Amino acid sequence: MTKEQLIEAVSAHYDELNVLNKADSFYDYENDFIKIWGEMGREIFEKNLGELPGDRRKKTLTVFGEVTIAKRHPYSKAVNKFQISPRMQQLMTYCGQLDSYEKSNEVIKEMLQIDVSETQIYRVTDFYGKAVEAQVNAGAILSSVKKGE
Repeated sequence: MTKEQLIEAVSAHYDELNVLNKADSFYDYENDFIKIWGEMGREIFEKNLGELPGDRRKKTLTVFGEVTIAKRHPYSKAVNKFQISPRMQQLMTYCGQLDSYEKSNEVIKEMLQIDVSETQIYRVTDFYGKAVEAQVNAGAILSSVKKGE
């Protein structure tokens, strides 16, 4: 992405940001700002990953929502069989192990304004839980804890 493209992307949201100054409450201002900033962030994130050929692209779920990435880009590859960015997988796993998958879905929606299905949170959390379980059963994690690593 060029500097000019970044300025253009931010400029496209300038009027929306200015309208916020007419908000009646700080809550509404902040809530709407987050929505605009999230959309702008998603657009910039996607553009920064490179140009998109018309027929060679993949959708990947990230903390900015779903972004389109060129298939030739290394980040377009599935991570552990999920078309979800590593950071988003980390957040899904963290939320998934806190309470219930249904509530995890609500937390992610409230915090990131991104809809993620309970089933997807379960699949990601279960995948990493099984990976950690194998290490715990092998004593790898406990031995590293004992060594202070």
